[in-house]
Amino acid sequence: MDCEQIWINQLKGTQVLVKDFNSISNLEEVIEFSNTTKSQTLNYLQSYNSDIEKRVLEVKSKNGKTYHFPYEKVLQHIITHEVHHIGQLSVWAREIGKKPISSDLLFRQI
Repeated sequence: MDCEQIWINQLKGTQVLVKDFNSISNLEEVIEFSNTTKSQTLNYLQSYNSDIEKRVLEVKSKNGKTYHFPYEKVLQHIITHEVHHIGQLSVWAREIGKKPISSDLLFRQI
């Protein structure tokens, strides 16, 4: 599971989907998993409102320390992390001689 989906599920208060990435063996399975996580994220974002962004997410680290993050800050983190992945894909595309994907989030309709 990607990091962003873990955060979205924590914000929703739902169980995190656990996917053994070793069980994904072809592009169709990657697309299916991507569509599932996109759908869940879209459903959450469509229900998002100003009351939600005032809530605070409590996260316990592996060493037992507790952190508190405003929902708004977590969403900012998710967006920034997604942009990081777009950058990675662009670099890898150039490395194999392909045109990089657009990082223009306004016109990609995502």
